[in-house]
Amino acid sequence: MEQKPIQGHEAIAPPSADVAQRYLDEADAVKHRRGRVVDRRALAWLQIANAAVTAVYLVALVTAIRGHGGVTPQVFVFSFLVWGQLSTGMAQRSGAECNCA
Repeated sequence: MEQKPIQGHEAIAPPSADVAQRYLDEADAVKHRRGRVVDRRALAWLQIANAAVTAVYLVALVTAIRGHGGVTPQVFVFSFLVWGQLSTGMAQRSGAECNCA
């Protein structure tokens, strides 16, 4: 793998075979720790639930806006915001990280 040094700086010397092997071992350890901490199955089910809730929400909101329902659209917006907060909490509990800026 060729290095392209930053302008004005020399290229970094490649690590020895021993150091490179330790880096690879640590990368494997990180992968195994992530597998213990992040529950991918729970996150996948949460994604499916989010898709279903969003679909039901949109249908109910359109129905309410057209005047066929007895509930105002503000109730749907509020309930959707509550669901957003709950699903974010469930995702974080399952090991997802917030990618907030």
